[in-house]
Amino acid sequence: MAEYRIAELADATDTAVRNIRVYQDRGILPPPRRAGKIALYSDDHLVRLRLVNRLLERGYTLGVIRDLVDAWAEGRDLEDVLGLESVTRPEPRVERPEPITLSDLERLYGGQATPDLLARAIELGVLARTGPTTFEILEPQPFAAGVEMVAAGIPLTAVLDLSEGIRDDQQRTADRIVDLVGGHLLPADGPGALPAADELHHAVEAITRLRPHADKTVAAYFSRGFNGAIQRTFEELVARAQGAGEAEAAAPTTSETS
Repeated sequence: MAEYRIAELADATDTAVRNIRVYQDRGILPPPRRAGKIALYSDDHLVRLRLVNRLLERGYTLGVIRDLVDAWAEGRDLEDVLGLESVTRPEPRVERPEPITLSDLERLYGGQATPDLLARAIELGVLARTGPTTFEILEPQPFAAGVEMVAAGIPLTAVLDLSEGIRDDQQRTADRIVDLVGGHLLPADGPGALPAADELHHAVEAITRLRPHADKTVAAYFSRGFNGAIQRTFEELVARAQGAGEAEAAAPTTSETS
């Protein structure tokens, strides 16, 4: 890995030495390696400094840049970076979490509440463990739907498979909506281009306004599709019954064959 003195790093990135020192003081650049009195910067500093310069050119403040590069370096979500907290913050819960015991879960799930299946329900965000034998129901409506399915005779593992499928389908729908808005409101200048700060702010506001409409649109199409699926299922059952009746009527009787 190459190493640079501060003047060499400044030349390689077209940055003033005093600015590099400011970025260090503000925590945007990590401290250099010290070899006696000499400060040595690595390729990691070079890459980060180039990113900082690109963000500055696009209109971002030093405070936002510090949060962004910290999140990037630590692999954190960007929920509190670039003003995205207004979009990524979960909607306020209408229903409060409800406490429930392990014995109640075993009863409601028909004795199928194994540790593995409970772990899957926790991963889905339906349940949360609060103690060795106590839980909270975080999503009462999906939980109640699952209990109804189990009571009807559907295995809990199949119910959880369905829940995971719905979660993944809804994530893909959400991704398509956000990608659509971003694709039209955040035009890229080229591969890997960064949006300008005002472009990003405009896109964030648009997505925020769109969110409740997207929720209603998804619910409306699901309701229509669900009703259509029920109707098709019963039509198929009726057609199957009619076909069986016609086949029975057409079959020769014992007296006719004799």
